[in-house]
Amino acid sequence: MTSDVSGRLRAPRSAATTSHESRCEARRRFGPATIEIAGGVEAPARARRWVLSCLPGEPIGPAQGDVAVIVSELVTNSVVHAHADSSQLLTISVAKLEDRLRIAVTDNGSESVPHLREADDDRPGGLGLRIIDRLCLGWGVIRSGAGTTEVWCEVPSARELA
Repeated sequence: MTSDVSGRLRAPRSAATTSHESRCEARRRFGPATIEIAGGVEAPARARRWVLSCLPGEPIGPAQGDVAVIVSELVTNSVVHAHADSSQLLTISVAKLEDRLRIAVTDNGSESVPHLREADDDRPGGLGLRIIDRLCLGWGVIRSGAGTTEVWCEVPSARELA
C-alpha cells in the first residue's frame, strides 16, 4: 500500500486503472492538468502528445519542441530506471505558474535518486537529465515516503511558447 498527498492509504498504481487519454482539458483555461498513463515503450509518445495538447498555440514552435523533448526524456527515464512497464502507471502533470510552465512525471520509484551523470563515451545513456538541465529554468526530484519519485522541471511560460 502507498499513501497519497493527503496521507490516505491507497493500492499500488497499476495500468489497469489508467484514466482516459484525451486532449488536455486545461487547454481552454490553462490550469493545472494531470493524467495517468501506462508505462512501457509507448509511454513517451503518449505523454508527449498529451502535454503538447495542453499548450496554447499552433503550430508547434521551437519552445514547444523543447517541451516535447523534456517530456520524452522524463518519461523515458521512468520507463528505464524505475522499470515502469505497461502494467504500471506514470502520472504526468502540467501547470502554468506565474511566469513559467511546470511539468512533472511521477513513477513508482527506483533504488537510486535521479541525478546528473558524468558524460562517458564508453557507457550508453546518461544524457536525459543533462538535456533537461540545459532546456529548463530548473528541475528537481521529490521522493515520497511511500517510494514514489517525482521529477519536475520548469520552462518559460506558455504565453512565451505560443
